[in-house]
Amino acid sequence: MTSTATARHACPRCGEEFAADALFCPTDGTPLQPAHDPYIGVRVGGDIELTAVIGSGAMGQVYRAHQRSIGRDVAVKVLRRELSSNHNLVARFQREAKLASRIRHAHVVEVYLAGQLPDGALYIVMEYLDGVSLGAALKAAGGSLPAPRALRIALQICDAVGEAHRHGVVHRDLKPDNVMLVPRGDTADWVKVLDFGIAKGEHGD
Repeated sequence: MTSTATARHACPRCGEEFAADALFCPTDGTPLQPAHDPYIGVRVGGDIELTAVIGSGAMGQVYRAHQRSIGRDVAVKVLRRELSSNHNLVARFQREAKLASRIRHAHVVEVYLAGQLPDGALYIVMEYLDGVSLGAALKAAGGSLPAPRALRIALQICDAVGEAHRHGVVHRDLKPDNVMLVPRGDTADWVKVLDFGIAKGEHGD
């Protein structure tokens, strides 16, 4: 039997496992994740335990994690281990951590720390955002938002970009999928701009 045939996906909500070609839980619609991800349960930064996969991309995966010492959830982005030998990608990943950590603003995702796992994979620990991307919100709304809602979101994005510019940082990849909308107080669409992976500093750093 091949490894593809034995691979399984699991639902992080109900715990049921399914075939590798299943993408969503047939019971509750939750996106499935690898049943035996090697980083689940791993600790980084001393007391931050990775608990679930919440996103995946070409460069790596994003995990939900729990920081035990202060009892908060965080997000951990892990660069794919096999990419650690690619100096350009590693530099981009490290640049994201460096540039994003410069910017302390209510509408920019906060970066807490960065490091390297024993297997060589690089990681960034950042603020955990329990919301949806602007891209997903646009898709759910049929491709466009009512003008008042769109304006509120756009103004917050402008605030975030303006603060980055004040620190000499140009994002260069601002798109709906890099904007998160999270509920905060009475505000349903509190904006958080993320992914400074191809940002550029004023001195080229």
